[in-house]
Amino acid sequence: MRAKAAVIFMRLFIKNKIITRYFNDFIDHGDYYEKRSIQKDKLYQEYNFFQSLPAEIASYYPEVHSFKETEKFSSYWIRKIPVVDTSFLLIDPTENDLLVQSLILKVDKYLLSLPHHLVSAEEFKESVSREILQKNLDRLELIQKLPSASELNIICHKFGYRDLAEYIHHLNSSIEINMLKEQRYTLCFSHGDMCFSNMLIENDELYLIDPKGSENPEHNFRPPHYELAKISQSLHGHYDLINHEMFSIEDNNKLNIQGLKTFPLTETSFESVLHRMGTNLQTIRLVEASLFVSMLPFHQDSEKKLKGFLINSLLISSENL
Repeated sequence: MRAKAAVIFMRLFIKNKIITRYFNDFIDHGDYYEKRSIQKDKLYQEYNFFQSLPAEIASYYPEVHSFKETEKFSSYWIRKIPVVDTSFLLIDPTENDLLVQSLILKVDKYLLSLPHHLVSAEEFKESVSREILQKNLDRLELIQKLPSASELNIICHKFGYRDLAEYIHHLNSSIEINMLKEQRYTLCFSHGDMCFSNMLIENDELYLIDPKGSENPEHNFRPPHYELAKISQSLHGHYDLINHEMFSIEDNNKLNIQGLKTFPLTETSFESVLHRMGTNLQTIRLVEASLFVSMLPFHQDSEKKLKGFLINSLLISSENL
């Protein structure tokens, strides 16, 4: 009963909370939110993403306008969709597998609508390197500058790696091998951060928020594995629960995640999506493991999250390498 009460309390807490990273802020203007960021270039790329949406998928995104840049921050206004994000489905004890499956079916309809390119093996390999492998190495440099870097190395050592650098290089190698052996060289227009907390359902319609964006519009086309791994990050990897700090870390480097539920019907539907798109759960989960590592520099305001995300990455990769 206590556990259920704790989850209900967290449900109410989440319903009235917008989680923002330390460099972002939201200001409520009634029918719109104003999103501000001190990472001005990143926010400009995000705004440009909204402005350049292909017609096939424009209806999945809320209206944005009024981009501006000041000395301290950039901002834009986005239409408020007055519903809780779909990570709520993973937390609410009254929700069930059929509702989460319904979300995945809506997501699959969106994925089917995405513009895509058939590319050469070299172009595909270049995109894999840029969007996943090199990004992991770039983030490694940032992580190594964090005050808690030595503690993160110790965690990796307990999983059999010399340090975080060895873990990331090993993970990169496994991802590249698995993705290239599929020999399906397709790039899809990509939101870039399709975790459940960036999905909203209003009047039974799916909306997506907080896209990744890119300096080069061509780089908004990514391997479909990236999008699928972001979805898996919520469905299988419990990203949203960890992000809400609904977990504790046990002495044996295991995560005790509160309110954890399973969704067998949803997982079966998701694996059907993977099969249709020419990949498999093992490959997607390896990419997912790398996503948990790559986000570490952006959660440095919470040491608990840093350790939780890294341990989760290591647990996922250990099951799929």
